This record gives sequence, C-alpha cells and structure tokens, in this order.
Amino acid sequence: MVFKVFFGLCLISSLTAGLLLPNLLTITKVIIKPNAHSLVIGQLKGESLLLINQQALKQEIWLNNPVLEKVNLKKSYPHTLLINFQLSKPVAQLESFNKFYLLTKTGKITSITNSSQKKLPIIKSFQRLRYYEGKQGQSISNPDILYALEAAKLIPQYGIDFEYLEISKPFQLKIVGKETVSYLNTKKQIAKNLEIVQNIIVTLKKKGQVPKVVNLFFEKAAYTL
Repeated sequence: MVFKVFFGLCLISSLTAGLLLPNLLTITKVIIKPNAHSLVIGQLKGESLLLINQQALKQEIWLNNPVLEKVNLKKSYPHTLLINFQLSKPVAQLESFNKFYLLTKTGKITSITNSSQKKLPIIKSFQRLRYYEGKQGQSISNPDILYALEAAKLIPQYGIDFEYLEISKPFQLKIVGKETVSYLNTKKQIAKNLEIVQNIIVTLKKKGQVPKVVNLFFEKAAYTL
C-alpha cells in the first residue's frame, strides 16, 4: 500500500514537472552573432526552450536565409537561445546579360547587382542562366562556369596575369590578360592547363618575347607572337 502511494506521488510529480517545465523554460532572449540584422528568423520569444526542435529550426533558418554558409544553435537555460551563423563569401563575379552574380567557391549566388565589384575577378559568359539558377541563394551547375571559378582561384598561383575570364562558347575558357590571351579547353584538367600556359609564357619571356595568344583548346598547344 505504501509503495502504491509513493509511486502515485512520484507519477503525479513527474507529470506536473513535465507540464510546468516547458512553460517555465520559455525563450525570453535570442542572441544572434555576429550580426542580428543579417539574419531573418521567425518569432522565437515565448516558445519553449526545452521543447524547441533545433533541427527543424535550422531548416527554417536555412530556408529564409539562402546565402548562409553555416548556422549553429545552442540552448542556454533557463531562457536564452544562441544563434551563431556565417554568411557565404563571394570569390568571383559572373557577368551575364548586364547582371553581375556574386559567386561563392561552390557556385552559390550570394547577391545580384547591376555593377561590378572591384575586388572580385570577373567571369563573362555568353550563356544566360537558367531561371531557377539565377536567384540569390541558388547554386550554378553549369560546368564551364564552375571550371572558370576554379581557374579564378588557381591562376594567381601560377603567376599568370589576367584582367578577366570569358566563356565565349561551350567548353572554352578564355583568360584575358594585358599582354596575352589564353584559350583553355574546359574538358581538360585545369591545373595541367595552367601549368602549360605558365611554361610557354615563362619560356618565351626568357627569350625576350611575349605571346599574344596561347591556345590549348585543341590537342596540341600552340601560341602566336
């Protein structure tokens, strides 16, 4: 009998705690770092900190903020939710039909502008982006553009001067420098292509010559002075 009474009291206490705790541990403070104005979130104050579904909340934040690189949530009891996030950083800009698409290293569009950004390398393309790709937060799948993105990152390592990159036709990337224009085949390995261009330019400069064109589009490398 005593055991039944004790068990009943424990059960009542557990149920009471289970009902009261979610109401007591409500969110009264949301701390967003590094900048609250850069993140779009729904109304979280008043929600139960105990019961909030972090995975579902993350998905909602990703949906409302498509240019995020990462987001982390942390509960700080009794009443605080911490949100840390990082925005995707553009590494190049795609110029297409009078628009400039700022791209991350993976091809995600962070923003779209009507003018170029001085510090970002330019990739010009004759191809219009697909409707579903050409929006903020979407990722570009065009292999030539992704190849150009990789080239923009690697070219400085080879000491090749360039003012901009251009995709003027399928499978061809043009590196436009002040003195030399190089044509690469985007079906060929990017690092090998750049190594060949570098070797041709360096070899000719040792002879006091500067190539106007280096063409690697076809099977055999060629250049003109």
